[in-house]
Amino acid sequence: MGITLAGCNDFLDYTPTAVVDEDKAFSDPEGMVTSAYAMLGDCWYTYPFNLFPYGDITSDDCLKGGSGTGDTGYNAMDVWNTLTASTPGEMDELWYRLYCAVSRCNRALLSLDQYGEGTLGAETTRQRVAEVKFLRAHFYYKLLTVFRKIPWIDENVEAAGSQEQTRNDEFTYDQLFHKIIDDFKEAYAVLPAKGPGEDGRANKYAASAYLAKCYLNLAWGDGYEANTGIAHINQDYMDSVVVYTDDFVSSGYGYLEDFGDIFLP
Repeated sequence: MGITLAGCNDFLDYTPTAVVDEDKAFSDPEGMVTSAYAMLGDCWYTYPFNLFPYGDITSDDCLKGGSGTGDTGYNAMDVWNTLTASTPGEMDELWYRLYCAVSRCNRALLSLDQYGEGTLGAETTRQRVAEVKFLRAHFYYKLLTVFRKIPWIDENVEAAGSQEQTRNDEFTYDQLFHKIIDDFKEAYAVLPAKGPGEDGRANKYAASAYLAKCYLNLAWGDGYEANTGIAHINQDYMDSVVVYTDDFVSSGYGYLEDFGDIFLP
């Protein structure tokens, strides 16, 4: 009877912990941009963003490692077994994680659109938008080169909540690449050559290097040409490769003498 009289309203009125309030998060555009950057390192051996299982393992440049054939799903790639969405699960994990990254970019863009100028000022907001579009293009480049037919989900789709209705055949391979290029071009046009004291941010020359890479993909066609020679190479795209490569080469950035040094602290 005592329990009945006491009731349980207080017990039910519970605020979850370790959960970010959506409205509060969106009102912090700088924090939303940081969350998009955080996805650059949010990978694991079952969904590595450097894509070695989907290229180096399948082309025999490296072995999958481990104690046996069954400790990851990469053996299927090593022996060129049939790949589906669930065999191995690593394909599905990569797709999921990269779209998580795209989602963070889209949410950051919506936050910047709504709160950016009021909290960061117009010029910083313009730069942050360009940085986030660079990041989104980076993640989409990986999605397109691995999966080829992908749904293009941008901030407008995010705002409308129509992700589930977005088809993966709405755009062609060429059209998808140009959407990625458009994001990189905006980054190239807006971002400084090097951020003062902020080497971790995307900059103009990172965008120029990626633009050269994208145009090189397009210049060599879609892989289904009738011949194996070089007659199918698109010269206009190749000219763009040269332009953006020259721009990067003149940037002052260089190569490490030993590639292995990139792994040192």
